[in-house]
Amino acid sequence: MTRRRWATALTAVGVVALSVAVWRRLLSTPGDPLPVVLGAVLVIVVVVGVIARAARRDDVARRAAAADRPGWSTWAVWSDAALGVELRRQGWHVERLRPGGGSRLTLAWSAAGVELWRGGDVLVELPWDDVAAVTVATGNAAGAVRAAVCLSGSGDSRLVLVPAARPTGGLAPAGPRVVAGLVARLRAVRDLARG
Repeated sequence: MTRRRWATALTAVGVVALSVAVWRRLLSTPGDPLPVVLGAVLVIVVVVGVIARAARRDDVARRAAAADRPGWSTWAVWSDAALGVELRRQGWHVERLRPGGGSRLTLAWSAAGVELWRGGDVLVELPWDDVAAVTVATGNAAGAVRAAVCLSGSGDSRLVLVPAARPTGGLAPAGPRVVAGLVARLRAVRDLARG
């Protein structure tokens, strides 16, 4: 199990345990419940703050890519577990991608081609002529298998990306229908660019 999955599991267990303890205390104590309720509210505020910070970070990274590429479309994605190895195999200099997948990235595209961004840095630049196919696949992002976008190049090169449910990012991954729609959009731009 990856460190991120352990953290998520432990957070979930902690929130559930705290909730049960708070409600047991409220039901069994005739005294003032205010300190217990305030403690529970504090924990909830911290969890919501962590979620909001992650969503904000996704949006800032996507905006950085969009600002550098006016007129391009962008979508927040996570790396597949094999993406780092695949990029290095293809000769791209890639650092800071989690070996188990789940690194937050931005996919940007236009008639000129497709790019993969990490924060404000371009990791990969591909003209559409180098993209043989855009298909729906499955990707492993931080230990969870999800619907994904696959950009296939010549030979056996494949870049697998797990999209967020919304283009601006967040914590929820995209469902199969959203992924299929994104694949259709990418494919349509590629087909128009290739004429």
